[in-house]
Amino acid sequence: MANDARDGRLVSVERLVLAMEKLNLLIQMGKEVRAFASFQEFERAAELAVALSKQSGGWCRALAEGAGVSKRSEGAPRGAAL
Repeated sequence: MANDARDGRLVSVERLVLAMEKLNLLIQMGKEVRAFASFQEFERAAELAVALSKQSGGWCRALAEGAGVSKRSEGAPRGAAL
């Protein structure tokens, strides 16, 4: 039962990690098309997105370790274990 709850959280946090990757890309695209009123506005959005990405990545790693999922090195393709 506890493993089911952890697995459910892991799936949710993995979705969050992917959503944050998409958000980071959208923020970068917004900068390219000059969608921000100022560089400071872009910078603040990027800083917040990076902070959330780091936090969600940490949660994902912690949950994966607790579930016995093997780690992969940073930048390695998904599914590649250390």
